[in-house]
Amino acid sequence: MVPSVSISILVVAWVVCIFMLTKTQVFAVGFVATSESSALEQEKKFLLESKWWNDYSNDNLSHCKWYGIKCNDSGSITEINMDGAYLGNKFSKFNFSSFSNLAHLNFSRTRLMRSIPHEIGTLSKLTYLDPSQNHIIDQKPLVRRPIN
Repeated sequence: MVPSVSISILVVAWVVCIFMLTKTQVFAVGFVATSESSALEQEKKFLLESKWWNDYSNDNLSHCKWYGIKCNDSGSITEINMDGAYLGNKFSKFNFSSFSNLAHLNFSRTRLMRSIPHEIGTLSKLTYLDPSQNHIIDQKPLVRRPIN
C-alpha cells in the first residue's frame, strides 16, 4: 500500500506541471501576437516616415486602407502602387528593408529623378517592379529575362 502523502505529492507535482505548461503556452502565444502586431506598427511607422502618405499622419485609419496600399490577411503590406503620385526626392526616404512581404511595387510616373536605391534588393518577395516613365539616372535599364 502506497502512503497517501506520496500520492498527494504526486498530484500536486502534476498540477504544478500542468499549470507551468499552460502559462508557458499562453506567454508564447502572447509573445507571437505582440511581435506580429509590433511588426505591423513598424510598417505603418515607416510608411509615414517616407512622407509618401502625409495625408494620413493624424489618421487612425488602418494603413491597409491608405491610397496605393494592399495588405495580406495578417495586415502586412504586400503591394504599393504609387502610379502617377508625385514622389520626387521622397523616394530615398523609403525604408525598403522594413517590408518583408512586399511583392508588388509600382512607382511609375512619380517624377523620380534619381537612381533606384540598392536597398530595393532586400525585398525578397518582390515579383513585380514598375519604375517606368521616370527620370532615373546612373541606372542600367531593367530588363526582364525569361526564366528557364
